[in-house]
Amino acid sequence: MTTDATTDPDEPENTPARADTTAPADAAPADATANTAPDTASDITSVRTALRAAIVDAMRSRDREAAATYRTALAAIDNAEAVPATQAPRAGAIESASLGVGVADAPRRTLTELQMRGIVAAEADALRKAAQAPAPRADSLRREADRLRRLLAALP
Repeated sequence: MTTDATTDPDEPENTPARADTTAPADAAPADATANTAPDTASDITSVRTALRAAIVDAMRSRDREAAATYRTALAAIDNAEAVPATQAPRAGAIESASLGVGVADAPRRTLTELQMRGIVAAEADALRKAAQAPAPRADSLRREADRLRRLLAALP
């Protein structure tokens, strides 16, 4: 074995092997399917889609307050779609029990985009009204109301 700086082809190198980092020209980026949220405001046509995209953006930027605001507005829409229970179950009435998965489920209401916008606007108004009272969270409530108003204003 020689002591010069050249390497012997029979001996392994001391440096770790590098993986080939070049991708074929027609290959898609690795994270192309990771982002399913719309990228631009023109892609967002639904209030629900806009809220979901805003939640994802807030989580990526680690903005807990914004994520909570958007989740609350989305939950308000979901609650508005719920239908009231028509009959309370009777205790011990096994013979009249519904059998099977989803048999006793009631269909949810279908809200229009206008109704969903109204729900989000009502949430923003409630937050703005709560911010008017002397409270330690008044600034936070104003920011939450402004976020919802900006989201509504950005929709087509």
